[in-house]
Amino acid sequence: MRRATRRLTQIYDYALEPTGLTSNQCAIFAYLRSTQASSSSALSIGAIADRLGMDPSTLNGNLKPLAAKGLVRNVPDPADGRGRIVRITESGERSLLKAAPYWHRVRTQLEKAVGSQTAVALNELLDDAAAKLRAAAL
Repeated sequence: MRRATRRLTQIYDYALEPTGLTSNQCAIFAYLRSTQASSSSALSIGAIADRLGMDPSTLNGNLKPLAAKGLVRNVPDPADGRGRIVRITESGERSLLKAAPYWHRVRTQLEKAVGSQTAVALNELLDDAAAKLRAAAL
C-alpha cells in the first residue's frame, strides 16, 4: 500500500507543479470547498485532519504555506478560543480551479494505466481499509 500511495503522490505532485500546489494541498482544498459549499460553519483543524486521515500537526504543516499565500484563513475558533478553524479564501478557490485540469488529466491517465475497473475497486478497497483502521483506532 505504501509503495503504491507514494508513487501516486509523486505522479500527482509532478503533474501539479505548474500550479504551485501539492496533491495533499489540493485534497485539503477540495475537502474545504465541499464542506463550505454544504455548510456555513468553518471547520476545526482537528475535524479536517480526522476526515482526511491526517494528524493535526501534518495538516498544519500543509496549511502553513497555503495561509502564507493567502489561500486559506486559519483563525481562532470563536466557540472555543483554543481551537483553530480553517476556510478557503477566494484566492484559494481560484488556485483550486487552476489545479483542477491538471488533477483530472492525471486521474484519467492513471485510470487508463490501471484500468477503470481496477481504479474503482482500488478506491473502494482503500476507503474500506481506512474506515476499518479508524474504527480500530490505529
